[in-house]
Amino acid sequence: PPPIPPSDIDLDRPIDEKGHTAMHWAAAMGDLAVVKDLIGRGANINAVSNNGETPLMRAVIFTNNYDKSTMDRLAGWLVTTVPMVEWFGSTVFHHIAGTTSSKSKYACARYYLDCILSKMAETYSPTDIEHVLNIKDRNGDTAIHIAARNGARKCVRSLIGRHASVTIPNDLGETADDLIISLNRRRRDGRHRAMSSSPFQMDSTSHNTAMNLDPTLETPSSNNPLLASAPGNTSIPSKPHHTSEAGSALTNQIFPLLLSKSEKLAAAFDAEINERETDVAEAERVVQVRTAEIESLKKQSMALAMSDQEDEYDARLQRQLGNLVSQCESLIEDEQAADLQHLLRQVSSQLSSNNDMDMNDFQDEGMEKLSLLLSIKRLKEERMALVKEVVASQAEAGMGDMQKEYRRLIVGALGVRDEDVDGMLPDIVGELEEWQGMEGGVVGVGA
Repeated sequence: PPPIPPSDIDLDRPIDEKGHTAMHWAAAMGDLAVVKDLIGRGANINAVSNNGETPLMRAVIFTNNYDKSTMDRLAGWLVTTVPMVEWFGSTVFHHIAGTTSSKSKYACARYYLDCILSKMAETYSPTDIEHVLNIKDRNGDTAIHIAARNGARKCVRSLIGRHASVTIPNDLGETADDLIISLNRRRRDGRHRAMSSSPFQMDSTSHNTAMNLDPTLETPSSNNPLLASAPGNTSIPSKPHHTSEAGSALTNQIFPLLLSKSEKLAAAFDAEINERETDVAEAERVVQVRTAEIESLKKQSMALAMSDQEDEYDARLQRQLGNLVSQCESLIEDEQAADLQHLLRQVSSQLSSNNDMDMNDFQDEGMEKLSLLLSIKRLKEERMALVKEVVASQAEAGMGDMQKEYRRLIVGALGVRDEDVDGMLPDIVGELEEWQGMEGGVVGVGA
């Protein structure tokens, strides 16, 4: 087992002149055991070097994690550092794209991209991933700018599959779309030149090969369609000997050259078909991702529509409640006003029966009436406030015990559970209103 470090050791101390920590070097070497041990001992995965590089940025510069197939686990441990940028404004995706300046690292770069993007999809939202992919460095380049400029087509497709923008211009006004179009044009031009070159044009290798051929060497017809025998003839024909110089040149030089060119053309076709198959597989993967996103959006849209319907229903209930509250207040006002009128009539009849009061009694009675009027005004205001409070309490509490009785009757009559009654109330009210309307129509006809 490795030696146990002292308890007071600083695991984040730089160990080289560029400010790299032990975590930087362990990640770059693809040594997952050391990385895991450092994390377990509290080493900082966000530690940066002198130029701001994170351990994950340092790791993607080298191919060790590609050779050991360890980037998937390493990215899972360090995925929270992906949005960080170094002093040049570059993210880890800029560093990966930068390695594609060497064609030998295309496969490694694609592997790193897929591993990190897959781990990000488990932690970050698609919007956050898109934001990180569209970060620009000091030159205004995004990661897809660099990958397209270096001709890393599969890396470009991988970035586009995660919604990396191809329309963001860099400081020179170039967009990734411009670079991709230029890349495709160069690729088409190169293929056209390779396929349109004359098959009779001899290069030095083919010429030397043809000159060194043994004129008596027999060639199977299956490998040389130009020398194939007739159908049914399974014998292997040998090259005929020609007495003329032209015939010898045709047999010894042109035919082998045609065979060599045919094999090169077949190899080019095979490579093209393989690349197209890869493109189709990538397109199918993107379609699956888009289909899943569409289904998710449909579910969200349905949920929002149901939420809007519920909000509209709640608003309608609130309006109905407001109308009922107003009606209740009006009824209570009318009832109390009638009671007050009755009391006033009683008081007036009593006053009219006392006709023997003198002037002093009349003045005293006037002051008493004024005091009573003020008291009545104050009591009326208090009564109005109490009326509103009573109505509000009734609106919140419903009908108290009577409501419980109604619920019990509904449960018994319909044979449903108590918790299902609230959901059935709109249907029950609708049926009652419909029945009431039909009853009113019958009464009207009978009258």
